[in-house]
Amino acid sequence: MKLTQFYLPLIGLAFISIASPSSAAGWDYKIHSGAQCQPAFGSQAADFFGAVSRVNTNTASRTLVCPIVRDSGTPAAIDAAVTVSSYNGQSLSCLFYSYDANGNYVASVSRTTTANAPTRLYFALGATQTRQDGSYFIDCSLPQYGRVINYISGEYFTNDAYRTDYGN
Repeated sequence: MKLTQFYLPLIGLAFISIASPSSAAGWDYKIHSGAQCQPAFGSQAADFFGAVSRVNTNTASRTLVCPIVRDSGTPAAIDAAVTVSSYNGQSLSCLFYSYDANGNYVASVSRTTTANAPTRLYFALGATQTRQDGSYFIDCSLPQYGRVINYISGEYFTNDAYRTDYGN
């Protein structure tokens, strides 16, 4: 048996799969360092420390805003999580927000922890809780020495003509 007889069908299948239209659907996730989160108020910028994560060094509670990058302009289910740690059992809370293209509130989910060890807080919104060209972000209220370590978000898509990464 010649090797070409064995490989020829495999090569044919490869060309067919490349040329056929994709019906890809699935979750597209992005992971961000907590350092991408910014103070909700510019006057509080000096209250945060960290090149990889953000730590509140002030004795008062401070708020960080963590932006979510979208790949889809159409309404889509989205889930997110933020890894945080509190200090000395103090309450640390985060909210995940959805806004429409005009900046109007659509929906939110809230989570709270008092854990001193890194803890992941999970959020999820269905497609009915998102809007065409809307935006998302996570907002965390940190006690002294509370920190945001990282955060992740994922959108569910199905052959979306409005995707901005074009499948890359």
